[in-house]
Amino acid sequence: MAEAADSTSAPTASQDYVLGYSAATIRVLQERTLAVCAGFFLPYLRPGMTVLDCGCGPGSLTVEIAERVAPGQVVGMDIEPEQCAKARALAAARGIANARFEPADVYALPYPDGAFDAVFSHALVTHLADPQRALAESRRVLKPPGVLAVSANDYGAVAVSPAGSAMERVLALYPRVMTHQGGNRLLARHLRGALLEAGFARAEGYSGSESFGVPERVRRFAAGWAEIARGSGFVETALNQGLADRAELAALPDELQLWGERPDSYVALLKCGALGWVS
Repeated sequence: MAEAADSTSAPTASQDYVLGYSAATIRVLQERTLAVCAGFFLPYLRPGMTVLDCGCGPGSLTVEIAERVAPGQVVGMDIEPEQCAKARALAAARGIANARFEPADVYALPYPDGAFDAVFSHALVTHLADPQRALAESRRVLKPPGVLAVSANDYGAVAVSPAGSAMERVLALYPRVMTHQGGNRLLARHLRGALLEAGFARAEGYSGSESFGVPERVRRFAAGWAEIARGSGFVETALNQGLADRAELAALPDELQLWGERPDSYVALLKCGALGWVS
C-alpha cells in the first residue's frame, strides 16, 4: 500500500507503490507468515481480540491473525480495492468468517477512537511519505492498554549470493527508488523511536529475518523481483533520478530470472519490528 507524496492529500491506489501488484509479486506476498514477519507479536494475540491490519495486501497475515483471535473480529484494510478482494477470496477459501476487508486510508482510518485491542502493520510504513501520521492514527484507534505491532524489511542490511549478481543490484537499487518516491529505506531500524515519537507510552524493538535458499522459493522470489524491475514506476524513477541507465534496466528482469535458476542463489532479509502500547 502506498500513499501520496503530499501527505495532506488523499492517496490513490496507483501512486508511488514501487512493488506493484503483478501475479508474481502477489505470490511472494501470499507466502508470508506471522512467525517470519512478526513473531514478536504472537504472544499478544488472544482469542476474542479485535485487531486491525493496516496494509493487509492479499491477506495472508490477516487470516492468520483471524485464526488466532477467533471468535474475535479482524479488519484488514488496504488502499488498493483489488488487494481487499484477493484477501476476501483467501479468507473464504480457508473458511475464515471473523475477518473482513475494506479499502481505507491509513492516514485517516475510518474507525472510532479506541476501536481495537491491537493494530498490526507489516511492510507498510517504509513506503509512506508521512509514517508518523500513520502511526499516530494507529494509536488513536487503539483502546488502552492496546498494542501496535509494526515490522518492515530493513534494506540497509541484506545478504545476497552470488556477489555482484542481478539480485544484489536490484535490492541495492530498490530502496533508492523507494526513497525518491516518498518512502524511507532506513525507517525499519528506527521503529522503536518512531513509536515513541508518535505518542506511544512505551515501545520495544525486535528483529527477525527471512531467507530464500530453497529452489522453488528462490525462483518465486526472482520472478517477483523481475516483475518489479519491469514496472513503469520502478524504471521511470530509476531513469529520472539517474540511478541506472536504460540498457541496465532493460537487461535486469531477464538477469534476475537467470539468478533464480542458479543452484547457489541465496537471499537473507533483515526484518526490524516494534511493539508500542497506549496507556
